[in-house]
Amino acid sequence: MTRDLNRWLIIAVIIILISGCALTLLAAQSEDGRLRKQLLTETSLAGMGIDAGQVAALSGSEADLASLYYLHLKEQMTGIRSTDPIIRFAYLMGQRPDGTVFIFVDSEDPNSENYSPPGEVYTEASDILRQTFVTGTKTTEGPLGDRWGTWVSGFVPLYDPMTGRVIAVFGMDVDARDWNRQIATACTPAVAGTCLFLMLVLTFFFVQKRNDRERRFLEASRAAILESEERYRLLFTRSPIGIVQVDDHGIITTANQKFADIIGVPVERLVGIDTLNNIKDPDLIAAINDTLAGKTGYFEGDYTSVLTGKRSTVRMIGQPIGTEKERRFGAIGIFEDITKRKEMDNALRQTKDYLENLIRFANAPIIVWNPEFRIIEFNHAFEILTGMTRNTVIGQHLDILFSDETRDVSMNLIRSTLGGERWEVVEIPIRHMSGETRTVLWNSANILDPQGRIISTIAQGQDITERKRAEEALFQANKKLNLLYSITRHDILNLLMALRSYIQLSREGVMDPQLSDIIVKEESIAETIEGHIRFTGDYQNMGVKAPAWQNIHEMVLRAKEALPMNHVRVEVDRTDLSVFADPLFEKVFYNVFDNALRYGGAQMKTIRVCSHETGTGLVVVCEDDGAGISKADKKHLFRRGYGKNTGLGLFLSKEILSITGISIAETSAPGCGARFEMQVPLGKYRWSKGRTVC
Repeated sequence: MTRDLNRWLIIAVIIILISGCALTLLAAQSEDGRLRKQLLTETSLAGMGIDAGQVAALSGSEADLASLYYLHLKEQMTGIRSTDPIIRFAYLMGQRPDGTVFIFVDSEDPNSENYSPPGEVYTEASDILRQTFVTGTKTTEGPLGDRWGTWVSGFVPLYDPMTGRVIAVFGMDVDARDWNRQIATACTPAVAGTCLFLMLVLTFFFVQKRNDRERRFLEASRAAILESEERYRLLFTRSPIGIVQVDDHGIITTANQKFADIIGVPVERLVGIDTLNNIKDPDLIAAINDTLAGKTGYFEGDYTSVLTGKRSTVRMIGQPIGTEKERRFGAIGIFEDITKRKEMDNALRQTKDYLENLIRFANAPIIVWNPEFRIIEFNHAFEILTGMTRNTVIGQHLDILFSDETRDVSMNLIRSTLGGERWEVVEIPIRHMSGETRTVLWNSANILDPQGRIISTIAQGQDITERKRAEEALFQANKKLNLLYSITRHDILNLLMALRSYIQLSREGVMDPQLSDIIVKEESIAETIEGHIRFTGDYQNMGVKAPAWQNIHEMVLRAKEALPMNHVRVEVDRTDLSVFADPLFEKVFYNVFDNALRYGGAQMKTIRVCSHETGTGLVVVCEDDGAGISKADKKHLFRRGYGKNTGLGLFLSKEILSITGISIAETSAPGCGARFEMQVPLGKYRWSKGRTVC
């Protein structure tokens, strides 16, 4: 019966699966055709907006980068891609007389690793793509792989408006994974219907087989009972716990191998032994008597076998067999050798005592508190730091260490640093019993249970009060020196102003050409001296104040407002980016903009500031479309004193950035405008929440 049922089940399943596969294949083919038609339609509509005349004006080389037609087509490709999220690439390809297929323009950002410059050869061109240049027929291809991935592509030819020949092919790529996902979605109804029908058939056969199983289960019950008896016999004989059974007089009637190992006597010698007459420990005898009297007996302690002299630490639980209303006929005892466990407990206790003494008498202040911020350990060094005794603070709330003025701030700072296992160092003032406030560096970590919950927190302190006082004294001394420098610099500038006035008067009263030349040189030297003195003012302030988070957009606007920009436009790609830098960070943009205005030439129209992330941090780019910088000048741009003006602006910029680990370099290509790149390390930049790209 069961064999016939299984045969019919297999036949039914095969028929259902074949039918389901056929329906699924038909749905997949239909959806693939629909998608290809849709892709070709979208490619055709997008290609209608491309000016073939602009394409014809391109050379298909890097020279196109300077072409307005290229830039316009680049914007079109980018716009086409952005209108439909499923389109991954949009591009224009051309074909040289030798049959080589190359790229005119694509939709990728120049900084993208997928970007293709004009003229790049597309070596993976398929026969279908090449045939499009010949026949001028719209078509699709794929899935087909190339260096960028696996794609389904739509191709539309573009014709020269003058000759009517195909001059380019416009293509749009869809990721093959997205393509296959849509086909899979279209196949879902067929697959679901097949599965549903299959489940109904399987359910029918399952019910039939369940009835057959119940019949066979009843037949196997007797064998299971016999097997269960054998299992319990094996459990008794091979149990890792010692088991012994005695009669109502305490005579052993049966015992397993583990009990024999604990006693140190073979199993066959144990039967018939009187337990009460072979045990000397009164506590163990009392536990056995309790068990024979109908109670639960318990014993834990050292045991010495009278038969063999073997010593061990055991735990015994005795249970009477039967109840008070029934005639008792003995008891059963469970024995466990806990000798090694006791040794481990003793070792752990010694280790705990050692660690407690290590914490208590360590030179560094150490404190431990529980999740409720109740102090549970407080060592001698902390007693010296606070003037409080260990006995008075144990069990107290942690905020007892702080003054009324700093209590809330200190507790909030501690809570914010204890979010996990990671160590955090925070600076928190602690009050001494004398009323003095000590500044302490706290280094803390959470102690977790196996489930990751906090058991306690341990913190080590370092008293840095004297160091803070020394830092404050140094700051005040530096402040006074800066004041002296400012006064001296102001006096020198006043004297220079008087000197330049006298030079100007001398120039007007001298007719000798040689003396006039000397006076001109004197005036130039005075201007140089003034520039150097003003530079020392900026250099003096560098690093005086702590670095801070500064918004790039705001720094650019300030630098722009401080300079005569005239017709030059300044563009910033986003408003939500901030960089951790010296407060003189604004000077960097000021100096770069000033450098561009001085040497960019009349053709310069735009200064652009943009940014992008790399694997090692952030790159902030400041570039212009001016005359650019010669290869010879690039090597010395940031050298002190190099340049046509004071030669100090870019040198100062590099020094300002280096305070927080930011580097700057000039990376423009030959023949292009100046391009300065600032490399910002990880952790030294961030984006403001709620702000958007402009």
